[in-house]
Amino acid sequence: MHQPLLADSSAPSPPANSEASGTSWTFVNDPQIPKLLEMIEGFVKGGFRDTRVLEDKPDFTQKVLETPFQLILTHSCLVLGPAGAGKTTLVQALGGECFQPAVQPGPHLRNRTEKAQSIGVDLEDLSDKLRLEIIDTPGWCPEKSTDIHAQYKEVLREKGLPKEHAPHIILLCVPVSMLRQFDEDKAKQMSEQLHKLKFDRRFTIKVLPVATKADTESRDALPDLQAAIKKLAEAAFESSGAFVDQAEWTMFDPNDASRVRGPNQVMSWIRKALLQQLRSAEFTGLWRLALAKSVKDHTRQHCETLPANDSALRLFNSACRTVAAAYGRDPDLEACKSVTLLPEELPWWALLEIPDSEAKTWQLPYDAAFWLGLRKRVGPWSIAALLFVFSLVLLIAPLMSMDQMMGKYNNSNDQLDRMTECQWTDKTGQCTGLVYIGAPNKTECSDVCCRMGKDYCSTWQYRDSDGCWLGHPSDDCSGDDGWYGGQLSQP
Repeated sequence: MHQPLLADSSAPSPPANSEASGTSWTFVNDPQIPKLLEMIEGFVKGGFRDTRVLEDKPDFTQKVLETPFQLILTHSCLVLGPAGAGKTTLVQALGGECFQPAVQPGPHLRNRTEKAQSIGVDLEDLSDKLRLEIIDTPGWCPEKSTDIHAQYKEVLREKGLPKEHAPHIILLCVPVSMLRQFDEDKAKQMSEQLHKLKFDRRFTIKVLPVATKADTESRDALPDLQAAIKKLAEAAFESSGAFVDQAEWTMFDPNDASRVRGPNQVMSWIRKALLQQLRSAEFTGLWRLALAKSVKDHTRQHCETLPANDSALRLFNSACRTVAAAYGRDPDLEACKSVTLLPEELPWWALLEIPDSEAKTWQLPYDAAFWLGLRKRVGPWSIAALLFVFSLVLLIAPLMSMDQMMGKYNNSNDQLDRMTECQWTDKTGQCTGLVYIGAPNKTECSDVCCRMGKDYCSTWQYRDSDGCWLGHPSDDCSGDDGWYGGQLSQP
């Protein structure tokens, strides 16, 4: 079980928001995030202190920390919903921008969102350097399905965020006037698009349903509308295992400030969800894994670019020590050394498998130790020979199967050729020298004769009461009683 390194600070957690009282969340600067970043940087510098990598490559630490720090400091909130749901208006309000008067969707709508775009919000009241990217997506509709996955990845690319950065906070906006059109079937169709986002099931996705343009309905109807949109959100996110919270509602009137409601409540929910995310054990597991990948990639790259300055084994041990320290473990470096043969055979992939179990000391996984130990005992040439034989078997087996298939194909072609070459002349008469077979009709009777070939069959006779007779007849056809048949024409 991951233990959260970013635990609750001494400051109390924010109280719940109350519509009746009009209160909102209050936050204080969380001092633990800077301490967490400092601690992770210490893992890297401490792990490589006995090498020359920090001296030879001054930006090594910065490059290793880039991805995990981005994961900790930059978070995304994905805003989804059908076209004309008021997503852009809400996103602008959350980002502190002025919103435009509402425009009814239709062919005349020129300013609708055509591609995903984001607005950055600094959350310095939560912690220094903490940032939220609120991503506004094009309106979703089943007739012209928006590729949510591709749009989201494009925003990550534009913002320079790692592609592994998956959204864990989502707003699903549906206008109250479209609740009947955006039914559960359409929500399930959206679920198929959401499935492409490949949510990390180790981390709970939190969804806030938002009933937009609520000023068109009476206050008494809002609870039922909020319950309806929550049900739609549960259908849309059923396959992702997300937690769907109670729905909020919004309305915007640019001419009357008293009739603007929703941005503060939605942002308060986002801040609360983000703070819970930062303090969770699952989030600790995410940045640990990101650190392990980054340490592995940059250390291995350094071994390839500057191989003479430090031995690959020394750098591997340093990488192992760094990742294990982030997991609160001590690496068993002697176990790594005992099964390592050559620098190019170092088990870099094993850095991603450092377990977060209760064991005090991390060791190589059993399969890795067994494989590398086998290589040490039998030698690289023996392993190469075994791999060659195995590859040869894999190559020969399909060829043998292909030969069998070609043989069957040629036999079928031969039968087809014999059947198409048969040219029968009508012949009535029961001739001697024929043999009975159980063909069900005259067509099958003649086809069987053709498949046998002219060396075995040149005449067939068929009658419903007597069945099929075929073979090489004699010239004696006495006793002819009018059977229908045929004799192979002479070329």
